Amino acid sequence: MGNKVARILLGILIACGILVGGYYILPAKFQNPITQFIQKQTNDNYDVLVNACKNGEIPKNKKVTFGEAFDERTESVTWLIEEFSVDEKGNGEYYVYGQGFNFTVALESNDNDDSLKTATNASYKVSFDVIKDGNTIKINNKEVKEGKPIYPTSIEVDQDVYSQTGADDYYQQCLNALAGR
Repeated sequence: MGNKVARILLGILIACGILVGGYYILPAKFQNPITQFIQKQTNDNYDVLVNACKNGEIPKNKKVTFGEAFDERTESVTWLIEEFSVDEKGNGEYYVYGQGFNFTVALESNDNDDSLKTATNASYKVSFDVIKDGNTIKINNKEVKEGKPIYPTSIEVDQDVYSQTGADDYYQQCLNALAGR
């Protein structure tokens, strides 16, 4: 009897190990939806933080929100959060990012007219630094207000990362491409 119970427990442990190991070797396109589902179910602040980012307007692209643009121009869209120094009430610093796949963008260099960076079927990711303090949400230290643009901390297209403070204008071109311009 004890031998059967031990075999059953060992089988359950092996199955759990295979599932967890399989999750970690999945590419982000398949891993992120699982993580998003878990975060929606377990984090009380998920909707508040993600909706603040999704409903924010893309800079220099009036009336186009990040959520709409991701849904229209990318596939397998996910929104995930990471917590940093968060108290028991959910106030503190967060890192929120939206990611979509199969995005195509062509970036022209202002320095050289012959230069064109093109990414086809690329991963596209926008990252936001978010601070939650009670009912106040700040993105990049600016309070979120409806109808006002929000600036991502960084944009990642495949392996290339562009920041708002970067010397080139690829950052804004990436935002324009996401908005459909």
